[in-house]
Amino acid sequence: MRGAYPTVSSRRMRAHQQEDANRPERTTGGGTSTVRRALVYLPPALLTVVALQQMVLSRTADLVPWKGGGFGMFSSVDSERSRIIRAFVIAEGREYPVASSIDELGRAVPKAAAYPTRARLERLAERMAELPWWLDPETRAASPDRGTGKPRRRIRPTAIRLQIFRIVFDSASRGAERLLLAEVTREVP
Repeated sequence: MRGAYPTVSSRRMRAHQQEDANRPERTTGGGTSTVRRALVYLPPALLTVVALQQMVLSRTADLVPWKGGGFGMFSSVDSERSRIIRAFVIAEGREYPVASSIDELGRAVPKAAAYPTRARLERLAERMAELPWWLDPETRAASPDRGTGKPRRRIRPTAIRLQIFRIVFDSASRGAERLLLAEVTREVP
C-alpha cells in the first residue's frame, strides 16, 4: 500500500512547484538571473584579483606582505616596521648620517618602507631636503632638530641619499642579514 497516499513532503513539493509555475518570469530586460549570478561571483572574483596583485607586488616590487590586501601578513616577518631606512645628508662635500627619526614627515617614511618605489623615495628625499638640518659636531650626525644643550651647526644639504633594507634570515648560518631593496640620491637645487 505504499505510495497510495501522498506523503506530507510530496504535498509540500507539489505546492512549491505550483507556486513556481504561477510566478511571472524575471528574465525581462536582460535577465535578473544573470545579474544575480554576476553578483554572486563578483566578491570572490575581486578578492582573487586583489590577492594575485598583492602576491605579484610583494615578490616583484618589494611590497611588504602586510600591505596591498594583507594576504601574506602572517606568512612573513617582513613588515614596514622591520625594514631599515638609512638616510644621509650630503653637505660641504661630506656625507652625514641622519641621527634621529624624522617625525615632521608623518606617514611618508613608513609608506616608503612598505612599498619602496623610486617615485616614493624621490618624494621623501625632496621633503627631507626642505627641512632645516643641524650637525652635531660630536657625533658628526645630521638632524632636523636643533636640540637643546649641545651646540649644533646649521648645514645646507646639496643632496639627500636614502637606502631601504629588508632583514633576511639565513637558516644555514642562523643569522640575519640586510638586503638592500632601494637606494636614491636626490640633488638639492
